Amino acid sequence: MAKVTFDDIKASSDEFFRRHWSSSEVEVPSWNMPWDLVGTLPGHNKQGIYLLLGAHDEVLYIGVGASLGGGKYTGYGLGVRTNQYFRMAEGQRGVPVKNRQYAPKKKWADRGGLKWLLWVLIRTMHT
Repeated sequence: MAKVTFDDIKASSDEFFRRHWSSSEVEVPSWNMPWDLVGTLPGHNKQGIYLLLGAHDEVLYIGVGASLGGGKYTGYGLGVRTNQYFRMAEGQRGVPVKNRQYAPKKKWADRGGLKWLLWVLIRTMHT
C-alpha cells in the first residue's frame, strides 16, 4: 500500500474546499503550521481535523475534534482529542507551559514515534 503524505492530504483538502466551501462569511479552512510538541497546542479548545505524521512525514492517523465549546460535545476539542496521543515528556513538571515538551505515548512511540501534529481549525458562523 502506498504511503499517504501530508502533501497528498493538503492537495486533496485544498481542492475539496475550493469546490465545496460556499460561505463568503467564513474563511476557507487551511492547514496550520505543525505543532512541534512544545507548549500548548494552538487552537486546543476549538473544533477541527488533525493529522498525526510519522518520522518520514507519512500520515499515521486522521482525527476530528468536534467541540464547539458547549452542548453534548463539550470537552471534545482538538486538545482533548490529541491528549490521547501525547504525554508530558520526562522532566517537564514545573516547566512553564509555553516551554513544556511533550512526547508520544507508548502506543505511538512503538510505531516509530510521531514527528508532527498538524491541524486545520474548522471555523463556522457559530465559533
